[in-house]
Amino acid sequence: MKKLASFVLALAMAAVCAAPAMADNQITQSTSQSCDTTVSFTIAPSYTVTIPAATVIPFNSTGADTNLKGTLRLDAAQLELNHKITVSAAVTPLHDSAKPAHTIPFTLRKDGAEFTSVVFTQAGEEVQLSVHIDENAWKTVPAGKYEGSVTFEIRYQ
Repeated sequence: MKKLASFVLALAMAAVCAAPAMADNQITQSTSQSCDTTVSFTIAPSYTVTIPAATVIPFNSTGADTNLKGTLRLDAAQLELNHKITVSAAVTPLHDSAKPAHTIPFTLRKDGAEFTSVVFTQAGEEVQLSVHIDENAWKTVPAGKYEGSVTFEIRYQ
């Protein structure tokens, strides 16, 4: 009896596992026929923006855009039509780590003018950036170790 039950159970499992795969489009007549299949895919937007690395500014660096040179670049981009990458920057003044009240203001510049943002539309576009510290700022701050930052915001629009 156990053998018969095992055999019936094995046949039932084999029947369940052997279900035929059905195609959406079946051709059953012996004459020539054709059928279309739709192939589709989605490419998600992607991009790589390179921002300037950390740097040390030599004391008393003055002159138009001589303190720091850096390149802001759109290295790779696969964007949707009529879309763009906007990169903006916000500056946090240099401050003495031991005495945060001591600060040195600076500006981020592009081509001698203050930089706030740039729009990129294709890979390979770039802008040269620099940090500028006014000569008077160097003269009015006490000695210390100063650090500041530039925060870049990248938007896909």
